[in-house]
Amino acid sequence: MDFETFRENLARDIKETLEARTGTDFEVEHRTAEKMNGNYEATVIEGMCDSLIEKISEL
Repeated sequence: MDFETFRENLARDIKETLEARTGTDFEVEHRTAEKMNGNYEATVIEGMCDSLIEKISEL
């Protein structure tokens, strides 16, 4: 599996798991984070509800 396929599978799996466990819609995407000492690949999760931490801790 190449890195791009891995990233897409990871994003899909995170989205499906969070939505199934919390009942909340999420967007998961990849971005490049540019830092002074180099660039990093980041996975960004958007759409968290205020009570997400409570919902996840109940699981």
